[in-house]
Amino acid sequence: MAIKIRARYEGFRRCGLSHHLEPTVHPDGRFTDEEMEILQAEPMLTVELTPETPVDPEKMTVEQLRNALRDAPSGTLKPGLVTLYQEQFPGKTEQSG
Repeated sequence: MAIKIRARYEGFRRCGLSHHLEPTVHPDGRFTDEEMEILQAEPMLTVELTPETPVDPEKMTVEQLRNALRDAPSGTLKPGLVTLYQEQFPGKTEQSG
């Protein structure tokens, strides 16, 4: 099951991530058991388990793309996000900024 997290205010930080007003779906296994306990106990977050629904990078809003790029662990950008990034910033790589 995927983990859907929504913050009560934009940018609230917990477990090393900035959380958003718009729900963010994280893949199963993204958080340790300890982190899941912390997230679920946090009153500033709404955390729910949900069936994994892949997001089509071609249909992402600019805010969703920005959040996905910011929150992706270093070196793990999905190919679709890399393609969108390269289209938006020709000649640059995600490593060169």
